[in-house]
Amino acid sequence: ASANSAVRLPTFTDLYYKGPQQAANPDLQPEKSTTFELGTKISTNRLIVSGTAYYRIGKNVIDWVKRDTTDKKYVSLNLTNVNAIGTDISTEYRISKGFLHTITFNYSFLNLYKHVDVLESKYALDYLKHKVVIGLNHALCPRLTARWNFGYYDRSGSYPDFITKQKVDYKPYVMADVRFNWQGSAFNLYGDINNLLNQKQVDFGGLSLPGRNFLIGIKLQII
Repeated sequence: ASANSAVRLPTFTDLYYKGPQQAANPDLQPEKSTTFELGTKISTNRLIVSGTAYYRIGKNVIDWVKRDTTDKKYVSLNLTNVNAIGTDISTEYRISKGFLHTITFNYSFLNLYKHVDVLESKYALDYLKHKVVIGLNHALCPRLTARWNFGYYDRSGSYPDFITKQKVDYKPYVMADVRFNWQGSAFNLYGDINNLLNQKQVDFGGLSLPGRNFLIGIKLQII
């Protein structure tokens, strides 16, 4: 169990930036938060389970908002309160023999409560509400393994479409990634395929996620 407090000072952008779509506020106050957390972990030879629950009280949270329908620019403001409640659960099951090595399951939940009526929030109320990731690690041959991750993501909030300029709600999406790993005597060669399903989705702020992409790397052990 733990409790802590934190302070975030407004940035130069929050205080002074002025642009075509944003107008900063030099009178911003520091953002403050208090977080209470409770967690536990259970570990055996094959199974590891950990869980954490937390509650955060946010005061004077800094965000860029539009206060009414006539506003053409986002203005940086201190929201009265934005509180958060969430949990993280993680499990790993190890298999000592056979084709499959490990199975993992991770789940994260977050919910924000705002205490001010704002027409449109650009950042503070744009958050990942549900995240589920299932991982499988298995052998392909004595030196070659594969690690699969299948994820489900559900983001809360909305974003302005860059083409139509209309407000669009985020839609849940599924992602799949895989890493192939070759373990040599003095080196480790790996290759990643990210976004295996080539999902066309948007993330925080309406930014488009990359399509299918590849990565190859090598790690050398020097004695």
